[in-house]
Amino acid sequence: PLKNVERYLYLGEVTRRAGEELTKPNVAEFFAQSIMKSSPKSHAQALGEVKVTAAFLKNFGGDNVRFLARSFGVPGDHVGQES
Repeated sequence: PLKNVERYLYLGEVTRRAGEELTKPNVAEFFAQSIMKSSPKSHAQALGEVKVTAAFLKNFGGDNVRFLARSFGVPGDHVGQES
């Protein structure tokens, strides 16, 4: 997306929609059940994880997608290497 600026708007919208989708009760329940099957958490903890992720995605869906292209890496010793 570095050369295609409209792509940032599109990815921001995709991220926002993903956050909105996670707020639907049946979708949230599906992911809560999936979390409970893969890690030892109670239903309340798993549902909390889904709610936090939904809030993050809705918040991140604005201009924050543009900042993914920005790097705080330090150049390494070889071409393309960062640390």
